[in-house]
Amino acid sequence: MGRERIDVRVETEILEELEAIAFRDGAKGRSAAVREAVYFYIDEKKDTWNTDKHVLKIPKRLTDRIYRLVRNKDATDFDDAIKAALRAWCKEREYDLKHGRYELDRLVAENMESDIANEEMARVAKKVSKR
Repeated sequence: MGRERIDVRVETEILEELEAIAFRDGAKGRSAAVREAVYFYIDEKKDTWNTDKHVLKIPKRLTDRIYRLVRNKDATDFDDAIKAALRAWCKEREYDLKHGRYELDRLVAENMESDIANEEMARVAKKVSKR
């Protein structure tokens, strides 16, 4: 891969911080440190150009599942584990909602039948009482 030369202007404080970090990490000068910073930036951003970053609170049960997926090597990294855990969680919620919906439909039908029976008994009772 060929290299291009670019000019970058940054605040003095940023340059001083970059040089201090580069010295501490043993970089071979300012250019090497800037190159590495660019590589880190690209690596961080390349897979997220079409995504949003969110911070969220998730149930402990789900975080346990995430750690377990990584620990058992069922996921390649935490991103993969989070996606897998969220897929499983969504399927569970979908099941719960469908099951709850079926149960609700059953109860409504049962109560409607009961209401119809009660109305019929009231009509019969009214007819009998008129005799």
